[in-house]
Amino acid sequence: MLAALADALRFLEARVATTLAGRIRERLLEALPEDAAHRLQNVSDAALDIAAR
Repeated sequence: MLAALADALRFLEARVATTLAGRIRERLLEALPEDAAHRLQNVSDAALDIAAR
């Protein structure tokens, strides 16, 4: 589920204004339990690392 959320966030970040994407990310992280929010951030960071290679 977290991988799908990370994919959805990357999709939004590529297609909407940076400020809107940031607000969506913030609200999502607020809605998730703290441990899930940290894992989502880790999944997102790992995907960015892979994409940068």
